[in-house]
Amino acid sequence: MLRGGRPSHEDFFEPKETICAIVTCGGLCPGLNDVIRSVVMQAYYRYGVPRTLGIPYGFEGLIADYGHRLINLTPTYVTNIHRFGGTTLWHLARACRTSGAWWNS
Repeated sequence: MLRGGRPSHEDFFEPKETICAIVTCGGLCPGLNDVIRSVVMQAYYRYGVPRTLGIPYGFEGLIADYGHRLINLTPTYVTNIHRFGGTTLWHLARACRTSGAWWNS
């Protein structure tokens, strides 16, 4: 069954056992920190998800060989990020190479 992209009265996951992750890719988008802040706040306060991770540097942050550390995005960490431009996850608007494959991030 296909479900529309909207809040549901049913949870299909156990929030207390869930870890949320956010990755931003591509060029800068005005208001991206607002989106990151909103996702973290909603996950924590509305759904009860205890942990949200930020994946830095776009797709490159998903590749262990680059050694980027994940960012623990807590409500305290994101409280004021909407006041700053850019993205708190420091995306890279360039291609990265891994195992013979090119990813544009």
